[in-house]
Order: sequence, then C-alpha cells, then structure tokens
Amino acid sequence: MINLFSSKCETPLYCRYDGLIRSQPAYVEIDVENSTIDAEYNSEIGNAVPGKVWHGICRRYGVSPYLSREQVDELIAEIVPFAAKMVADAEIVWNGNDFVCKLGAKAEEAEIAISERCAATKDEVYEVYVASDWLACDGSYEQALLDLLKEHDWDVESCIKTATTESAKNGIRLVETHILARDLELACAGNDNK
Repeated sequence: MINLFSSKCETPLYCRYDGLIRSQPAYVEIDVENSTIDAEYNSEIGNAVPGKVWHGICRRYGVSPYLSREQVDELIAEIVPFAAKMVADAEIVWNGNDFVCKLGAKAEEAEIAISERCAATKDEVYEVYVASDWLACDGSYEQALLDLLKEHDWDVESCIKTATTESAKNGIRLVETHILARDLELACAGNDNK
C-alpha cells in the first residue's frame, strides 16, 4: 500500500515546533512486514526511534523536509519498484531477543538504490520562507492579509494558491501555509467590509 498525500499543505513533510530553529527531520518509510510506503516528518524531538524502526522492520530514509506534495508523490512512485524488490527478499526472523528484519542480497541492492534516491532530495536547494514572513516582507502583515483577501474576493483558498504560485515564480518555497490560511480566515471573519 502506498500512502500519497491528500493534504492541501504545499510542504507536507515540513514541521518546525515553536522554539526550535530547525524543522523536524523528514523521511520515507517502508514497512517490510506490512508492505507499505509512507512519508512523514519525525514528530519526536530528539533521537527517539520506534521499536519497529530499531529492528529494521520499518526502514526509514531521510529526505528533504521542503519537498512539495507533488515531489513526495513522485519520489514514492520512483522507489516503489525498489521497495517491492526489497520486501520480496526480506524476512522477519527471531534473533533470540526480538523479531528483526533480515535482508537478502537483492533486498540490500534495492535498499541502496532507495537510500541514494532519498538522499539526493537533500541536495536540492530551495529558498524557503515562512508564508507569513514572505507576505509581510514589504510592510504590515495585517494590511497584506486584507489586500490579498480583497484581491481574491475574500476567497482564502484562492489566496493561498496565489501566494504559493507567485512565490514559486521567484524560486521560493513557502512553508507553514496552514498558519497563513488561519490568519486569512481570521481576517475575513473580523472584517465587515466584505
């Protein structure tokens, strides 16, 4: 089973917790036991690792947290054939203490290809802005919200789409667009001039 993104977020693997400088690490995960592929960010702060990952049953490959929804879906589609080879040549065995994943030679080759492709996403360079910072770069954030809403007839979804499209034309990837959407909705609710 492949989990593709239904999220409206432009950068679904990006998460930065308040008070932290960097975003959470992102990864593609292949669950050898259940034959699934997914992509996520690590919700744990620090170096905690789930047991299934520790024992190799779920295999994680680091990727850039700035990938767009489409790029994540493309990446997953690219690695599906390798993941299928890996799952076909892997077995869950008892090592005397725990159940662990043992890879055969073909699975190891497939894993190298997956790891290299995922690692290559970290080499892609993006200029990244928090959406609210990008919108307010020329002045007042509140005024920029109102101007954007007026320009798009108070349609929040249209505002977000325009912001991501316009910023992309300049090579900029916006993150935290969900916060921008919330602020646009609040500005909409608080304005009687619609």
